Amino acid sequence: MIRQATMADVSRIAEILVFVKRVKFRPIFQDDAYSFGELQVLPVAEQYAKLLDHILVYDDGGIVKGLIRIEENEIVELYVDVFFWNQGIGSALIEYAKAHYPVTFLWAIEKNTDAIRFYERHGFHLTDTKKFEEGTTEYLVMLTRGKRVELHTERLTLKPLGVQYLDTTAQYSLDPQNARYMCFLPHQDIEETQAFLESVEAEWNKEDPAFYEFAVLHEGKHIGAVSLYFENGLGELGWIIRKEHWGQGFATEAAQALITHFADQGCRHFIAHCDTQNPASARVMEKLGMTRTGTFGGRKNRNAAEESQEYQYELVK
Repeated sequence: MIRQATMADVSRIAEILVFVKRVKFRPIFQDDAYSFGELQVLPVAEQYAKLLDHILVYDDGGIVKGLIRIEENEIVELYVDVFFWNQGIGSALIEYAKAHYPVTFLWAIEKNTDAIRFYERHGFHLTDTKKFEEGTTEYLVMLTRGKRVELHTERLTLKPLGVQYLDTTAQYSLDPQNARYMCFLPHQDIEETQAFLESVEAEWNKEDPAFYEFAVLHEGKHIGAVSLYFENGLGELGWIIRKEHWGQGFATEAAQALITHFADQGCRHFIAHCDTQNPASARVMEKLGMTRTGTFGGRKNRNAAEESQEYQYELVK
């Protein structure tokens, strides 16, 4: 059975951690001073005695054969004793976590391909986000549980927007000219941009996101974003392209990719809005086959001193 860890489990937890890490990670890190020096049962037991509230164990007739550590929505660790590999214990632990906890992401060592394949079999998806394992030259890669949609057009690749695009997003999100006709841009500082990207990434990590924000890539370079937000059965399109790439049809191409993909997923009614003083966006909507269905007042662009009017366009597939 899977149960909450107790103090009686600490030495067994430490034993599993020490020996699995030696078997799996020593070939990657090539650090015997750590594997056989620092990595010892007693200090590991002392460390994990403070973490028991976050640990579940797989108990088979009084023998602890595996463990999983969960903190908030992250699976921090999952280990099964080497003597009990390939018996479904890891699968039981991760499926239990998915069923009983709001787990959405985890990190794995990039070279630990067996672990990555295991997590992928259980519904986690490899992302472009990576970081160094502290004190090493090896990368950790993020896997998330949410939907990972990647779209391709003749010239563009659309990938889930996230914090890995912070610097390039800031190039347009902080630019008043680039965001002249935007309701929620420009951002005040890069910290606001980061907070936005973190919220976008959190939404991507959900099993059923309420909105999708994509990075628009041209020849591998991040040149803007395109989005679809769902409300009351409608999908609202939005886009922004860096000003040095204006006039090349990228917004239309990216937005068309979203219409095509999400129409196949069952979304039949798309809308979009733009400031009446922004004819470029209006032309994009018309190129997408959308029809102007209204003109409304009360629009307030973030950098504007006064309210303005906006056009509403719609497309029913």
